[in-house]
Amino acid sequence: MPKINIDEVYYLKNQDKTDEHLEECLQNMKWFDREILLLTHEFSLRKAQDEVGVYYGVLNYHKNKALKKLKIMYHGKR
Repeated sequence: MPKINIDEVYYLKNQDKTDEHLEECLQNMKWFDREILLLTHEFSLRKAQDEVGVYYGVLNYHKNKALKKLKIMYHGKR
């Protein structure tokens, strides 16, 4: 998996955390959530839709759910 730096993940900007923490959080996510985040980060939702054959709305729904999970894991809040 390519190294991801914190600036590449949309809303996660926290000076106290490191890139390693973000990678650890991504690795601890379910594979589907992680793949959706990485895919929709690399491609637009429309392009990702074409890549995986999943409808735009469904892809957007799962991306938003996965991003919420990542934020909770990253910031350590529930």
